[in-house]
Amino acid sequence: MESDKYIIGNTIEEFNGFFAFSKKQFQEQFKEHLKPYVNLGQGLYAPKSQYKELVKAINDTSRSLAKFDKKRNSNKDIIWRELRNHEAQYTDSSDTIEALKHYDITAEEVNAEYDKYIKYCVRNDLI
Repeated sequence: MESDKYIIGNTIEEFNGFFAFSKKQFQEQFKEHLKPYVNLGQGLYAPKSQYKELVKAINDTSRSLAKFDKKRNSNKDIIWRELRNHEAQYTDSSDTIEALKHYDITAEEVNAEYDKYIKYCVRNDLI
């Protein structure tokens, strides 16, 4: 969901975090007065002095967004959307399970829908 990415992006910026996938990108974005930086994984960097607050803010924001999403969509609809988003028909359900960790949706729920999703993909020539 595009608006969710925007909200998370604002949270990252608020704590002087940024994404960099090369040394050049890192050097273009880091701020000398905020050094040193911590690599939080998946290309996300934050000043060491702020990374704990950033991680907490991202988690809090993600939980709030998940709660709002669950008011508008059923667990099944959310799971199927994320299975499609992560192209689970080509891999497995692990990325979807990880993406839904703030939703209080269990791996068992995802895997039960994953089996149905795979059958749907096979029937509709999506694999």
